[in-house]
Amino acid sequence: MHNDIRELIGCLDLEKDLYANLHKLSSLKQTIIGKGEAAALDEITAKERVLLDKLCEREKVRHEIVACISKKLNLLGEHITLSNIIDAIDDDCLKQKLTTIIDEFNVIFQKQKKLNETNQMLLEKNISYLDFMINAATAGRESIIYSGKGCNERQKQNINIFDKRA
Repeated sequence: MHNDIRELIGCLDLEKDLYANLHKLSSLKQTIIGKGEAAALDEITAKERVLLDKLCEREKVRHEIVACISKKLNLLGEHITLSNIIDAIDDDCLKQKLTTIIDEFNVIFQKQKKLNETNQMLLEKNISYLDFMINAATAGRESIIYSGKGCNERQKQNINIFDKRA
């Protein structure tokens, strides 16, 4: 039983490292978004996908370990949490290690959440700016032209930098 808990701790440590690496990439992505470097952003996104695939693999392993532990501890139910496991084990050292890991995950997740919100805001501003520039470069301008009867008619001038096909 204690070996299963140690295996879980090892699995969680690997996941924590992967999440920490993901956080580093997100931090780097923030700088790249600010500079507007699309090619570098694609590279970061590809690296993030690789990390996320690794996290999915580790998650499957973790679920298997947790299922084994929950059977041994007679913790039945669909929602077994680390807190349930901590409450059910008797080894104070293992309890402390699991509690520490939970705290470390929480710190990483809070930092990641803030970075994600900031990156989302930066991306939205960049997209808004690009949309504005495209509209300014391709949209026609309205002008008021007076007809022979003295009435004004709105006409759209089609002076564009780009073809409408662009």
